[in-house]
Amino acid sequence: MTTEIIEDIVIAAYKSGKIRSDSNLSSEDIPSQLRLWVNEVRYAFQQNDDLSEKDIPIECLYDFEVDRLLEVSLAYEKILLPAFYDSPNGASNLIREFQQWKFCSVDTEKVLNDSQWDILWKSTTILSRFSRGEPV
Repeated sequence: MTTEIIEDIVIAAYKSGKIRSDSNLSSEDIPSQLRLWVNEVRYAFQQNDDLSEKDIPIECLYDFEVDRLLEVSLAYEKILLPAFYDSPNGASNLIREFQQWKFCSVDTEKVLNDSQWDILWKSTTILSRFSRGEPV
């Protein structure tokens, strides 16, 4: 499971209050705390044979949204990098790349609200060991 997927879940869980620190974290402490939570959620996945990366709900842009994103990207590239835009690696390459890419992310709303995923929060302490001085 990629760290980016778990980070998306952890950040959404933190923002929603699903996970929290048991103390006020300074801005310098937040990256260490996030790493701890990422490791805890990864461990919860490893301990549960019923959940895997393929089970994580995703949401993807609709085709018309991808088309609009390409249109805007091309417009900005033409304005900001006109010489590059006209080069073989410019507009035509970006169009080719867009045809191959999928624009998807974790549907964090489902992960946070579907009881199927509660194991991520129950299997771990999910509170801040970092804030109690324990190693990350």
